[in-house]
Amino acid sequence: MLTPLLSTAQWWIAAIATSAVLMGVVFSALDPAYTVRRKLASALSLPLAGLVVVGGRSMGEDYTKPAALAVYTLGALLLALVVAVIRPWIARQNARHREGYEYEEMPVGLIVVIIAAVALGVGIIPLLVW
Repeated sequence: MLTPLLSTAQWWIAAIATSAVLMGVVFSALDPAYTVRRKLASALSLPLAGLVVVGGRSMGEDYTKPAALAVYTLGALLLALVVAVIRPWIARQNARHREGYEYEEMPVGLIVVIIAAVALGVGIIPLLVW
């Protein structure tokens, strides 16, 4: 159980720092042809969606603040790691698209990484928190 390791204030700091990391990874993975405004909107959408989902679930199920913040922090960190892993593939697809080629299908290895990350997030993160 991770929640007793940090105070609520420390979990807030961790959640904000993880959000910044997630936004930076997403921002850098987006097509360079996008405007800065479009990149910022895309990069902000993931942390905001995560806060809405985790916040909504925590209100509905009466989780403590540290538990909800821990779930958000670990989930956002996991998502940032997945985006960082698939970033080279995304960059290659953006370059292909700019040159007028079709997007390639995602390799099986990347699909396995994404599925494993989802399984980890759904199966392990709640066990670490509660």
